[in-house]
Amino acid sequence: MLKPTIIRGLEGHCLRERLPYAAKHLVRGTELADTILDLALFPYASSKIVTSAAIVKMLTKIGPSQNQLVVVGWDFTIEAMALLSSVKAIVLANRIFGWSDERWFSIRQA
Repeated sequence: MLKPTIIRGLEGHCLRERLPYAAKHLVRGTELADTILDLALFPYASSKIVTSAAIVKMLTKIGPSQNQLVVVGWDFTIEAMALLSSVKAIVLANRIFGWSDERWFSIRQA
């Protein structure tokens, strides 16, 4: 299971500098500049697909917060996206291919 780096209370104008070089293109504007964020940064590579289990664990670790949650990863499963949508998280992803948890696990085991 993928484990994110979690940064709480990050000032929005610092978001881009906290991202790995390959993910910096995901933040272009200043729409989050005046916002306090909780950032969950998952390993950022094409072989790293974030599943719902990783999101549940991350949400449990972060707990309740008044800060805007921003989650960064290469790709997320459908179930992971549904969980993130339910907590109104901002998702920054290279792509959303549309894997289900079940399909991703079956491919990984093959």
